Amino acid sequence: MRRSSLMVSVLIAASLGAPVSSPAAPGATAPHPGFLLSAQANQLDVYDLSAPVPALSRSTVIHAHDHDPDAEPGTDPVGRGNDVNGQICRIVQSNGDVRYVIGEDSDQDRLPAGVAQGWGLFAATGGATGPWTMIDKIVAPYRLHDNDHQPEMTGCAVSADGSMLFLVDLGVGAFDVPGVGSLFVYHRDASGDFSAASPGCVLADDLTTAGYIALHPDGSVLVPESGRSGGGVVSRFRGPFPMPGAACDAYRAAHGVASRESFLRALAPLPFDPISFVPISIVRRGSGWLVGNAVPGQVAEYDQTGGFVRVIAAGHPPGVAGIAVDRAGSLTIANLGLVPCETVLCPVDGAGTLWKVAFDPVSDTPLPAVPLMAGLTYPEGIAIFAGI
Repeated sequence: MRRSSLMVSVLIAASLGAPVSSPAAPGATAPHPGFLLSAQANQLDVYDLSAPVPALSRSTVIHAHDHDPDAEPGTDPVGRGNDVNGQICRIVQSNGDVRYVIGEDSDQDRLPAGVAQGWGLFAATGGATGPWTMIDKIVAPYRLHDNDHQPEMTGCAVSADGSMLFLVDLGVGAFDVPGVGSLFVYHRDASGDFSAASPGCVLADDLTTAGYIALHPDGSVLVPESGRSGGGVVSRFRGPFPMPGAACDAYRAAHGVASRESFLRALAPLPFDPISFVPISIVRRGSGWLVGNAVPGQVAEYDQTGGFVRVIAAGHPPGVAGIAVDRAGSLTIANLGLVPCETVLCPVDGAGTLWKVAFDPVSDTPLPAVPLMAGLTYPEGIAIFAGI
C-alpha cells in the first residue's frame, strides 16, 4: 500500500465461514479466542490469542514483496512475497478449499494504476506459521483518472450464504475530495468458486475514504465513510444485489452519495464537528455494533438499530483503524500510528500498535485497553478466526 500522506480523514469473513464476533454469555467458560490476522508493513502476521503472550506467538505467513530490480514488472518469482493490506476475509470454494481474501498490490509502483492492485486469494499452505500462497487474484474495475486516484483495497465481507463477496476501494484519503472509492460485489464463477473469472458489479463508485466493512444480519452492507465536510457516516447498502448488467447500473444510480441510507442514528458523545467523527471500521458484537473512529482515536458501541450506547475505548492516539471481536467478546484494535505532518496527520513506520479490550464477565463493562504489539508499520484491517 502507498505510504502517501493522509488528511484527518484517513484510510482507514468467515471462522469456518464467519468472523468471530459473538461474546460468550456471562459466567460461561471462555472458548479459545482464536487467531488474530493483522496486515501491516505489506505483510500478514498471525497471532495465537490463546498464547500467554500473543506477541510471542506472532508468525509472518505472507512476507512483503522483495522486488528484484532486474526482473520485468510482474515477473518476480512465485513465493518471493506479496504486498498485502486491508481487511481479511475467509471464503470456502466449491470443493471445500479455504481461501483468505486480502488486498494485494505488488508492483503498484511499476505498473499502471489499476493493474497491480487487487484482492489476492491465498491458501494457508503453511498453516498458522506460514508461508501462505496466492492462488488467484480479483482485479476490479476501479474508477480511475479522478483525483489522481490509485486504488487502495480496504474492506471486504462475505454474505451469510457465501454466495457473494463484497470488496471496497478506499478512494482518496483526504477531506472534501469528491468521492471516487468503490463498493463491488462479486458472485461465484461458473465452477462455483470465487476467482478472477467471477462476475462483478459496481454497487457504488463515489465513496469518500471508505474503510473496513461489515455485513448486517439482514444482508445489507455497512460501509464507514469519512472525508465529508458534513461529517462521517456509516452507509448502508441493502439488497437484493444485482448481477452485472443494466440492473447493476440502475442499483448504482439509485444509491448515490446524496441518497444513501445512513446506519447510525446518533453520534454522541462526539461533538457535531466533521473532523471529530471519522468512522473507519465497524464490527458486530453480540446484538450491537462497535465502530472505530480514526480521529480522535476511539471505539464506540451502537445498538442493533444504530443508536449510540457507550464509549468502549477512548483516549487512543489518532489512527484507530481495523477492529475485530473474538469468541469471548474481547475487542482488538489496530492503530495506524498517526503523527502531525504537513497534511495534518500522517502514518509513521514503526509507530503502529495493536490493543486488546476485555470485558468484565458479569457486568460486560469494558476494561482498560492493554497493548498486544508495538513497532508496527501501518497496521490496518484485522480479523479473528477460530482456526486456520
